[in-house]
Amino acid sequence: MVSTSSSNAYLPLNNEVLLTRLGRCTDLPSPVGVAVRILELGQDPDVTLGDVAKVISLDPALTAKLLRMANSPLYARNRKTENLRQAITLFGVEGTITLALSFSVVNSLKDKVDRRFDYDGYWRRSLAAATCAQVLGERIEVRNKEDLFLCGLLQDIGMLALDKSMPELYQQCDIRSGHAGVIECEHSTLGLDHAEIGAWLLGRWNFPEKLQAIIAASHISEAAPMESGAIAQLINVVALASDMADLLCGRNSKDAINGVMRRAEKVLGLPQEAFVETLAASAEVLKDIAHLFEIRVDDQIYLDSLLNEARELILLRNINVMQHSTTLARAAEALEDRTRRLEEENRRDVLTGLYNRAYLNRFLDEEVGLSSRHDWPVTVMFIDLDDFKHVNDEHGHLVGDEVLKSAARVLETNTRGSDMVARYGGEEFVVILPGTGREGAEMMSDRLLTAFRAKHHLLDGRDIPVTASIGAATHGEEHEFASVEELLKAADHALYTAKRRGRNQAVFFPHSPA
Repeated sequence: MVSTSSSNAYLPLNNEVLLTRLGRCTDLPSPVGVAVRILELGQDPDVTLGDVAKVISLDPALTAKLLRMANSPLYARNRKTENLRQAITLFGVEGTITLALSFSVVNSLKDKVDRRFDYDGYWRRSLAAATCAQVLGERIEVRNKEDLFLCGLLQDIGMLALDKSMPELYQQCDIRSGHAGVIECEHSTLGLDHAEIGAWLLGRWNFPEKLQAIIAASHISEAAPMESGAIAQLINVVALASDMADLLCGRNSKDAINGVMRRAEKVLGLPQEAFVETLAASAEVLKDIAHLFEIRVDDQIYLDSLLNEARELILLRNINVMQHSTTLARAAEALEDRTRRLEEENRRDVLTGLYNRAYLNRFLDEEVGLSSRHDWPVTVMFIDLDDFKHVNDEHGHLVGDEVLKSAARVLETNTRGSDMVARYGGEEFVVILPGTGREGAEMMSDRLLTAFRAKHHLLDGRDIPVTASIGAATHGEEHEFASVEELLKAADHALYTAKRRGRNQAVFFPHSPA
């Protein structure tokens, strides 16, 4: 029988026939294999990066897909993501769980349905909705954007359950009338739609109640005001992503495009030009990641035509209204930027803006622990500015402070997004390279030394050259240090050797005598 616990709170209980048929159906879709393990991880509040890596590494195909996703336009950085450690660092623990679950659920369900209607079109639309949801989340800076991807992907999952338990339903619905026609047919026949069934199904799979709520409201216009602020925003994004997926997967009139564009502006405060940019970005990303899910997307000619029609509509708008909307959006972005800066304040060095020593210690302790447990390397670099006392003595401490800030920018510019740069004290800095052994660290040290040699610190009309010395030590390859303190001591000793040998060079522990 169907449970009436809180996990089914989003399914009305007035349709006993439907509830009975669903509850007794032994062939309902369900995730299998690694997907079940990943769901269990999502329920553990104390889950760690190592726990996630251990489960995902059980499925080499899943690992490969996560690496390809990390290097897709949704996430790609200047430097390629080369291993699982770097991918998990990029996504975060919760983001990795959600993306892995997305791949696993689709893999579990995609080829396990009957062909009573266009399931290729079903999965194409689902992936389009997932892509639009995450790109929208990126545009308006929603946290946990990977939750949006999963909700967009599963917002129509109730159709699979209905197809299994009521095969005659979609035979009588005119699916060619579009998604709105399917929902109208479901309401006239059942008194509810597949989004509510999907929420019920996710309850059976032990998905978090937050995700059930988002799925349940994903086809209800402006349902979000009934929910809390954070959930409301997620619901609005997923609902709008559903409308955008209709645009990307159908043959739509200018009225349809105009309607979605207006809803984006009303519900999310997204200016119309920004909406078209988001739609275009979604189309590009969809083409790029469809092969990861083995799903075919629509032709480029149609997508180009759709974007051209949307842009034509914008040209008909009042330019003053658009400028006002853009100003409001920028003001909102500026406010969010200020909030994030305040949250980071207790982690940052006041002068340089780099991470401070306290946060460095916490970060390094965690990285060394992960390195020891999972057999991947981590390298620590001490960087000291050469003859910096001479800069202070000759030019004054204010100029010296400016040189320190300029040196910090050199370090930030020439390291990777996954690396951590901190000010250790005075003119000494530390760079942590997670997942990087000695060979990669030597390349990084050469890059940093070259950058410092080429840098001109132009202050008050004066060109102040400053080189740097580097001492480095790697944990997890030839050496396993007993503690973080021992690792730091080794890197510091290598720095001292670099200074003693004439500065402006890098020395790695262990090093040969001078």
